[in-house]
Amino acid sequence: MESNSKNQFGLQLGFPKTSIHSYSDPFHVNWDVPARLLFCLMVSLAMALNSCTPARTLAAPTPTPPKPTSTATANLSTPLPEATLQPPTPSPSSPNDDTTQLIPAGAVRAHPGPEHYAGDVLTFEIQTDGSFDESGVTVLMTLDDMEATEVSATSNFINLLLPLALDTTNLTGRHTLRFRTAEGDLNETYSFDVLPADQRPAHETRASWMAKEIACCVLHYILETAAARDIEFIAEHFQQAAEDFATITGERIDPKLDVYIIDRIWGNGGFGGQGELVISYTDRYYGPTIGAEGLETLARHEFTHAAGIGLETAGDGINFNYEGLAVYVAGGHYKPEPLAQRGAALYDLGHYVPVGQFLEQHELGYLHPAAVLTYIVETYGSEKLWEFLAADENPEDDQPRSLEAALQATFGVSLKDFDQDFQAWLEIQEPGEQLQDLRLTIELQDLRREYQDTYAPPPHFILAKAADAAARPEYLPAVIREANAATNVAVELIIANGQQAIIDRDYAKAEGLIKILSDIISTGNFEDPLAKDYLDIALALEDASYEVLSLNLQSDQATAQVTMEPPVVSSLELQKIDGKWQVKP
Repeated sequence: MESNSKNQFGLQLGFPKTSIHSYSDPFHVNWDVPARLLFCLMVSLAMALNSCTPARTLAAPTPTPPKPTSTATANLSTPLPEATLQPPTPSPSSPNDDTTQLIPAGAVRAHPGPEHYAGDVLTFEIQTDGSFDESGVTVLMTLDDMEATEVSATSNFINLLLPLALDTTNLTGRHTLRFRTAEGDLNETYSFDVLPADQRPAHETRASWMAKEIACCVLHYILETAAARDIEFIAEHFQQAAEDFATITGERIDPKLDVYIIDRIWGNGGFGGQGELVISYTDRYYGPTIGAEGLETLARHEFTHAAGIGLETAGDGINFNYEGLAVYVAGGHYKPEPLAQRGAALYDLGHYVPVGQFLEQHELGYLHPAAVLTYIVETYGSEKLWEFLAADENPEDDQPRSLEAALQATFGVSLKDFDQDFQAWLEIQEPGEQLQDLRLTIELQDLRREYQDTYAPPPHFILAKAADAAARPEYLPAVIREANAATNVAVELIIANGQQAIIDRDYAKAEGLIKILSDIISTGNFEDPLAKDYLDIALALEDASYEVLSLNLQSDQATAQVTMEPPVVSSLELQKIDGKWQVKP
């Protein structure tokens, strides 16, 4: 994940016990991280919603029923259960009457949300300027015209957290909350609707945590979700990734990794640390990692951190970027990627920095050190790679060895000479189509993070030990519910199809979708004709009580995978007639 500090991607080297790992984009958080470093993690998240990585659920490719549509199952061949279609029921009313405008989230973010149902116990995250005391803040919370109540809040520098602060059980209707402090340095309002409890989605009411144990991991999943439906698929590919990891590194996953699978997109797709991993796995997945290959790439990346290679143990090893190591072991960041060619693309696109320096853009920050390790293996051999990473002459001092000293000890070259040799190696690599792939990936993922941060912020507060956050029964709705307005659906479908176009090497299509996406995010409007088609289809299917999960749009014809009752999925054909999208009989 990202922050304004050099720790922002979990990439900063040389923190023996405080490395923050953001999975190839989940965020790997070392739970021993001190408060200020955890803040960097949270800021990184805020920015990373401007740029994160894949803890993801796999994005579903353009649907071809009967293949699974869950993010991670997009490319699978397991048939999905077909939906039993029922008469449409009215969709819950939204606090916002404008169904064609993408509405930014305000300074106050309430979870679970953005829709609230009677019985929700709301946790609030209030964006701040970072001036509040990290030891705690007393906030005066006023509901409508009632007397203010004191609520204890904690500050992580980018927001104030008010956990489980408002029980909505008897609050059906429209309300306004005011949050302020006695000193006047906080004064925010939040207007919201509370929908009747009987409108709560059925799969939410039946949700509960379950577990499946396999050789490498304990998979924790939620009933009535895509992960529950596809748990055998997830288990198969996590176990395959564990076996591949052992072959590559000679390490074993011991103890088993606890994997918590949530049913909403969170940042780049998840976060983790110290034997835990939280990943997103959902049917409308718009993250960067797709299908079985993406799931295995994610798992190998996470196993690299979980196995404690290098600084992940007791602080021994060298001062090097361990997100780069995770990408190298995984064989790519979001998918299998030719790291030498991709490193050459980074160089040719003008993003190069000297070895040992940090690139702040998320994808580049992970790729650059992975390319360095690829160079080492191709130049000196794989045995030298592990010798280099373990080149600590005094492992008992709990301090990593410097990069300069490790290069001298392992390869007999200075950092300056190593950097020059690495650049010369990059210059002779042929980047080929990786130039297009990398450039478009950076543009798309930065836009995805901007969309999330501005329009669909996730619950940052679950960035903690799973037992204390994501897995708590009180927080179950927050790890299931996310923005479902037609405008959000349309944007997420565009993002997902842009990512699929990159994977399919249809770079012209990806370029066009990225341009459309940029315009929507900057204005909130769907002005481009293709953007209007996405929105019109989402609105038409919403009116028929469907949630669109994926969309294959070709001129005046479209195929959509939809659900009325998650996680049951069906396929619909649509046609544009006289300028209006209609479901084919």
